[in-house]
Amino acid sequence: MKRTCAKSQLGFTLAEMMISLGLGILVLGCAVQIFSTALSSTWQVQQRAEMQQNVRAAESMLIKDISMAGSGLPQGGLALISGTSTSPAYGCDPTNLCTDINGTSIKFPTQTSGTVTTAYLYAITPGYGKGPIISAGQGATDVITVAYQDPNLPLSSYAVTFTAGSTTSAKFTGTATPALNDPGYGLKVGDLLWFSGSSGGSTIYAIGEVTGTSGTSSPFTVSLATTDNMKLNQTGGTSGLSALVSPSMATGITASRVLLISYFLNSNTDAAGNVTYRLMRQVNGQAPTPLVDNISDLRFRYDVYNSADTPPTQTNTTDALMSTGGSPNLIRKVNIAHLTIRSPLSGTQGYQGLDIQTSVAARNLSFSDRYPGPTINAH
Repeated sequence: MKRTCAKSQLGFTLAEMMISLGLGILVLGCAVQIFSTALSSTWQVQQRAEMQQNVRAAESMLIKDISMAGSGLPQGGLALISGTSTSPAYGCDPTNLCTDINGTSIKFPTQTSGTVTTAYLYAITPGYGKGPIISAGQGATDVITVAYQDPNLPLSSYAVTFTAGSTTSAKFTGTATPALNDPGYGLKVGDLLWFSGSSGGSTIYAIGEVTGTSGTSSPFTVSLATTDNMKLNQTGGTSGLSALVSPSMATGITASRVLLISYFLNSNTDAAGNVTYRLMRQVNGQAPTPLVDNISDLRFRYDVYNSADTPPTQTNTTDALMSTGGSPNLIRKVNIAHLTIRSPLSGTQGYQGLDIQTSVAARNLSFSDRYPGPTINAH
């Protein structure tokens, strides 16, 4: 009897293979989509965390400076140079001269007594609309400038002498820590020095800008040349260094460093030609330092005390009423109305951003009401 082997004819048909292939592609596509969505969400969360960390660090520095405004300075501000043809201004450094703030400089506010107009350095100087325009609908951004005595450099430990009849050089003799030639904390070009002396029974103040330094820690000499960018060292005026040094030499001259700090926005163009804005911090007449990128708005409001009002306060004024004859001396609280940061999302999904708002009462300025805690608006 002859046996035959039956071969198996089992297998996939072409139709089954096509269906399986289609289902596999569908499952793979869904997996890729889920992975891509999860990756995008993770990136957005990381981006938001980084944005909040960066803007919070900048906000902390801004709040610290505002809270220190006026520390160590006389009430009412410090008189600068007067009686000259050139007005002193801030927003200047040795490299860009006077183009740091929105491509220009800002003149110090003035007070007029009779026929004499004197520029003043105030604890807080509003700069409403002095910054660049980022959004035409919102208008120009703001600048804020605060001033206080530097607590970290003990210049009171040094004796100060000027060459008789000269305002361009001051010599410091003494010992303190940190030393005046310390590269980090010592005196440097662009620093502002507040000199105080006695003449004829009266106290005379003067602010000068350091234009050069020389010597060891003691004696240490600073130059106060009349070519300073901020025009604080001018001579021949009715106040300023000329009044301190000549015609008769003031006695018992002491000095301290004043920190004049401005916050403003500055444009930055990346390698791809995209224009963004960064928050800048400028100390005295030195080069400004960037704090955080991708800022889209910066605005301040000021609570002021005015005894003529009923009740005698006004809140959320844009310029502390300076445009209507008010004075920065009326400021009691600074409201950070908008410190907005935004970063583009991947692809064409738009932007995500954070808007920080808070209020700061300067510890050295009196205030008449309480202030709320910080708020963050996310969008």
